[in-house]
Amino acid sequence: MMTSDGKTAYRIVTVKSRSKPHKANLRDDYQKIQEAAAQEKQDKTLSEWVEKKKSSTYIHINEEFGNCPSLKKWKSSE
Repeated sequence: MMTSDGKTAYRIVTVKSRSKPHKANLRDDYQKIQEAAAQEKQDKTLSEWVEKKKSSTYIHINEEFGNCPSLKKWKSSE
């Protein structure tokens, strides 16, 4: 993986648990489905809030970070 300044970086990943491959179902995967649904609802609510507030809120993004994908949602489309 490369960082934004071109340096090589590594990520350590640990497998905490492993299950046999299967199609998702409510009996075996209820917790994961519930968490995914809650996360989707949070994401949607936050996105709607950002869209509603960004037109009436002063937001200054330093030019150095102007192309940051994470900050693009805060730029107004005007």
